[in-house]
Amino acid sequence: AGRMGAQPHWKDTPAALKTAADMKALLLSALLLSADALVVAVTHAAGRMGVSVIGQLREQVSPSQTLQLRAVVRNEEEASRLRLDMCGAVLRNGTLFPLLDLQKDLHIELCVVPDDADEQQALGKAFEGVDVAVLLSAAHADFISATPAAAKRDEALLSAGGLDADGQ
Repeated sequence: AGRMGAQPHWKDTPAALKTAADMKALLLSALLLSADALVVAVTHAAGRMGVSVIGQLREQVSPSQTLQLRAVVRNEEEASRLRLDMCGAVLRNGTLFPLLDLQKDLHIELCVVPDDADEQQALGKAFEGVDVAVLLSAAHADFISATPAAAKRDEALLSAGGLDADGQ
């Protein structure tokens, strides 16, 4: 980090957001300083981490503060999963009925952005007016190594416990 012209590594940057607590503190600080509603978009919102981030942000904000959460998902299946996780449901006569409404009760705007030819336009709409973007990505268990040699190395590391399923 101290070398001339070298890009600083995130670990060397004091202001880096290294933990979820750092992220929460930053978002809450921005909310407290803002006179207007703070709009926060969360990608991969139906995933384990996305549901957690949205839930924690909702819990940390007092009713006097204005926070507009925008949950970005890829398809209707993810949208349904997010609704179930955030709103709960009851099963009556074989039909699932939500206990709450995502928009009306929880004030979470849902944006479905399909992975198709209109993706760029849909993403533009999802992030329009956003003050803070929390960009989460999916962890894929179907990690594929780039070369046969890398695959052999990764398989050995995985079996030895030195590499997770995402290749990290």
